[in-house]
Amino acid sequence: MQAADFLSTIYLTQAFGIGLIAAILFHYHRLRGDSALLLWALGFLFHALGWFLSAIAHQLAQLGLTLSTSRQLASLLSLSFAYGHLVFLFMAGYALKSRRSPRYAVLALGLAAAAIFALFSVFGLAQEPEEQSLRILLRVGLRDTILGSSYLLMAVLLGRLGLSSRFGRRLLLTGFVFYGLALLISAAVLWADHFGDVDTQVYVPLNALLVVAALYLGLALIVWLMEIERLRAEAATVQVQHVRRFDALTGFAQQEHFRRMLEQRLEAGGSGQELALFRIGLDDFKTVNLAYGSGVGDRILVALSQRLRQTEEEALLGRLEGDEFALVLPVQGSEQASRKAARLLSVLERPYTIDGQTIEVPASIGVAIHPHDARKGETLLLNAKLALKQAKREGGRRCRFFDRSLDRDARSRLEQSLELGRALANAHFEPHFQPIVRADDGRIVAWEALARWRHQRLGLLPARDFLPMLEDSRRVAELDLAILDQAVAQLARALGDRHEAEHPWISVNLSALTLERQDLPSTIAEILARHRLDPRRLAIELTESRALVDQESSARIMAAFRESGVRVLLDDFGAGHSSLARLLRLPLDGIKLDRGFLQAAPGDARRRALVAGTVQIANELGLITIAEGIETPEDWRLARECGVRLLQGFGVAIPSSRMEPGQVLMASAARSASGQGL
Repeated sequence: MQAADFLSTIYLTQAFGIGLIAAILFHYHRLRGDSALLLWALGFLFHALGWFLSAIAHQLAQLGLTLSTSRQLASLLSLSFAYGHLVFLFMAGYALKSRRSPRYAVLALGLAAAAIFALFSVFGLAQEPEEQSLRILLRVGLRDTILGSSYLLMAVLLGRLGLSSRFGRRLLLTGFVFYGLALLISAAVLWADHFGDVDTQVYVPLNALLVVAALYLGLALIVWLMEIERLRAEAATVQVQHVRRFDALTGFAQQEHFRRMLEQRLEAGGSGQELALFRIGLDDFKTVNLAYGSGVGDRILVALSQRLRQTEEEALLGRLEGDEFALVLPVQGSEQASRKAARLLSVLERPYTIDGQTIEVPASIGVAIHPHDARKGETLLLNAKLALKQAKREGGRRCRFFDRSLDRDARSRLEQSLELGRALANAHFEPHFQPIVRADDGRIVAWEALARWRHQRLGLLPARDFLPMLEDSRRVAELDLAILDQAVAQLARALGDRHEAEHPWISVNLSALTLERQDLPSTIAEILARHRLDPRRLAIELTESRALVDQESSARIMAAFRESGVRVLLDDFGAGHSSLARLLRLPLDGIKLDRGFLQAAPGDARRRALVAGTVQIANELGLITIAEGIETPEDWRLARECGVRLLQGFGVAIPSSRMEPGQVLMASAARSASGQGL
């Protein structure tokens, strides 16, 4: 094979090799979506097309068609693609440096300039037949000079970028340098051949060198891309580990990582070093989320974490359970720990300003000191939690230090919690029914079902003795539904086939945790259907504080109940700071006036007028009005004079395990029942 024929094979080999590089870059672009990779892929695709068209142009020249239109067109396209690929490569470098996609207008302008320069190289210079040698020099020699210089310049630019890897980066830079030098050597030989006499056999190894350089560049690109993928995978692993260890919102250590860090701190300090663990919990943070939204709640937590970090810069900080944080500091005795706790409380008492709103979010602190209260980190965290719970039980906004009595109390509460669980499983809870009577004639029209625990040792226990523990264990919904089921069953049995005009009904007060159940309306509908009780004979009581804090959720629950026929009552009305206008927008059937709402009315004409006006508005809107806490004949008389239509209280009747529809309880029978209650 002659050298001239072999050149076409060399050109095609380069086209194939560089085309393979372009295919690999397109593949990685699909995986990562990186605009720089797309530009590089297009650049090498253009370069491959340039070499392919060079092979065609060379073959046409070998056939004696040097000045033919097809040969001129092949040369033009070959040069256009060759210069155009440089535009893509430099734009890719810009994208790598700026991390932004290049403007399409700039890219189009560069490609247009490359095409114009190629057009000038083909048709603007050395068109005479005797100038063939000069024409080849200006087309091929000038092309290789520009390409080689551009690849060396690209190597310099990429070297300044860094490219996020080590071995792959060095390999890629040497690939650009090697390929650029090979192109410059090819150009130098052409220039020397034009001005001197170079053996044509030199072009075979020279173009083979270009093939080797192109393959080396392709290999370098593959290694670099693989190394970047590995580094990205390692970075993703590190990020996942960081997310597992540190809270994304506050930057504090997550609970498990904080526990490990605490254990390491204790081991490093030895058994003699005193460390105080301050466990901080926000008082009723759930109400803040309901009132202002979880977005505002998150911003408050971020602000709180910033306060803690600024107050104790050297402290070990952690976020434990939602709105609970932990802070560990070295101390010298309990007095210094008390001073630090007081400082923390003063910082946490300051209100938060979010979007122009001033929001107070009080906090409590539980403190446990190493090694006095515990030697292990896990026990220290538990003891601080017991102290925090005690601080909240005492009303919040305070600090409580751990002592052994808290541990004993916790064990006692645990035993009681287990006992409550067994009582739920064995159906030891039962409803007792307190009558609700008409204020004018004392006739019973309804009952409120009150939960009682028939304890094997202590006898019949009221709800106040066990409800807080059930709420802490989040099992109160089981009790609520069990009491409701029994109450519905008993009313169905008591009524039998009777059909009173006023529809005697029962009222059941459900806890906030029970009302959070999504399936609650359907569950109650199933209970009513099973016992064949008209839904109009059941009323669900919703506390005022719950309804007004989360009006949207409460309105949905009320609407679902009313649609099924179940009545909805607002319990403890007047105990909070509600707006009557807001309140009456809720889908209600009635209100139960809190005992405290009536207490000051006899000696306060303004309070009496407020009560009477509220009741009048409710009556005119067709709402049921019930006065709670009636204990004396005076209470009965006051409620009746204010327009209240229904009464309930120990002065009317004490709760009983039985219902007696149609019974009449006259006001003269009202008696004091101090010491008894829910």
